[in-house]
Amino acid sequence: MCRAAAVKATVAVGRMDWMRYLVWRTKEGMTVEYQQILFERTHEGRVVQVTLNRPEKLNALGWRLFEELIDVTDALADDRSVTVLVLTGSGDKAFCAGADIDDVSDLDGRGFRKFSGQVVEIYRRLRALPQVVVIAANGLGFGGGCALVMAGDMVIAAPHARFAQPEINVGIVGGAALLPRHLNRRARAFEMVLLAERIDAQEAKDLGLVTRIADEGKLDEAVTEVVAQLLEKPPQVLSMAKEAMVRGEDAADNVSAFALQQDLAAVVFDLPEREAQMNAFLNKGK
Repeated sequence: MCRAAAVKATVAVGRMDWMRYLVWRTKEGMTVEYQQILFERTHEGRVVQVTLNRPEKLNALGWRLFEELIDVTDALADDRSVTVLVLTGSGDKAFCAGADIDDVSDLDGRGFRKFSGQVVEIYRRLRALPQVVVIAANGLGFGGGCALVMAGDMVIAAPHARFAQPEINVGIVGGAALLPRHLNRRARAFEMVLLAERIDAQEAKDLGLVTRIADEGKLDEAVTEVVAQLLEKPPQVLSMAKEAMVRGEDAADNVSAFALQQDLAAVVFDLPEREAQMNAFLNKGK
């Protein structure tokens, strides 16, 4: 693209910067250049894979990585052509080791609140996305990395994956608010936060943190299988089903959650893709 065309494109997308324009226009098989993440769009544009790309730091969270993740989630929030977001880490040791200690060691309380607030913001954004978020946990997920795991709608873990909230070992409170909400055993959540105990992939699955465990060396294949199943579903219905579940979790009570589901179900019922899906089901075998 020539410079003049690039300027016109930048103007056309309003407040979006040039990098985000590239994210929106990325074609299948192409990548967008970031410093600390890898971005790839596949399956005719319906799947985006974001890879945390700081293997020398075990994909730890820092200011620059926060900025890039916010940029990506901003773009995806308005891009209904994408059905699935796969979030994983570079290498085979770590999905995300949590906060980069070099970024937090010299902070005061106010600075750390700002830093940890970025973790909360990424968690909020991932849960709010219209896409199904699949976490491919290719290794350890500690601290803020465990929070990213909890933000996923489905979590596929490698057999060697480990999860922990070890912040108390360095004098920081972490995981205390989220972990009891995401595990099916409150007592184990307390052990993980107060004793900094680690859990393996199997225990994480038993506790409801992990959806599936891939066979050894087969994480990519397991993720591909789940993504293929998701892509068979009507995308708008899939998105609304996720919204009903996420918002239902935050509802004041079960009745409120059920009422929310009914409201969204009524909207879905008038969608053309719902009608097509139901007709295909009714005509199956005829």
